[in-house]
Amino acid sequence: LVYARHVLQLGDDAAIIQPAGAPPLVYTQEQATRAGSMEEIQFDGMGASVVSGCTPLRSGASWVSSPAGVLRLEGRTLSPTSSARGPVAAVVETAEGEVWASEAGRFFEVLPDGSEGRSLPGFDPAPSILTAAPGGFLFAVAGGVYQVRTSGDAAAEQVLALGPAVEPRALRVGPEGGTWLTTYGDGLFQISAGEVRQFTTESGLNSDYLGWLNFSTDRNGRPLVRINSNQGLLSILLEDLLDPDTRNVPQLLFSHESEGPSGALLDCGTILLPTLNGLL
Repeated sequence: LVYARHVLQLGDDAAIIQPAGAPPLVYTQEQATRAGSMEEIQFDGMGASVVSGCTPLRSGASWVSSPAGVLRLEGRTLSPTSSARGPVAAVVETAEGEVWASEAGRFFEVLPDGSEGRSLPGFDPAPSILTAAPGGFLFAVAGGVYQVRTSGDAAAEQVLALGPAVEPRALRVGPEGGTWLTTYGDGLFQISAGEVRQFTTESGLNSDYLGWLNFSTDRNGRPLVRINSNQGLLSILLEDLLDPDTRNVPQLLFSHESEGPSGALLDCGTILLPTLNGLL
């Protein structure tokens, strides 16, 4: 049993598992009919560190956020980079292939050699919830969702205002181009064409305390939404979720309360989720 604090999608058949109080692991599984494997990540040129985010594998390498700065993962080894100056809360790869990291007061670009590129105004404390969006990336903090356009030097633009008590958890751009946000206690928000819609238990969710959010497709190619909550994993076609007549979102399985907003869906169909009772 692994008590995972974070599960980070690394590739089509791999994820980083960050246990509580232990070095991170890489979980790999290529076939649903065969058990997956876990390998402990080694550290080169630095002491062991926890990790909080990663970019998808590209040519066998990934950029990783950590309290020690931006790290580079190659194979099963993490090493420091020249942009590792202090705690980095999150890292994201944009649709244009740029890599950006979040630290207190600013966002900075991570260049292919690991050095630091451009810098843009950020927030303090550093946002830990980032996701790629056309022209840059989105981030969520207490108080709202913001968009950063990396082609210029303008400050982040707010796209959704949230009340001070709303706790954002996971942020994604949906297949229809809208922005989706799960929260801990206020359900699910959709931002599309300037309109905001909120989904709660009154809309058919099994809980308003949500975490991981994932968009994929079913066997017929239709968009599918999966949401982890503190009551279990929900799974519903996007068209059904958007249907105002829907009053019950199907529960795929029951699980103990989800631990944070992270998770991973591998190509073989395996879903990895951190819960208060260990890795599910």
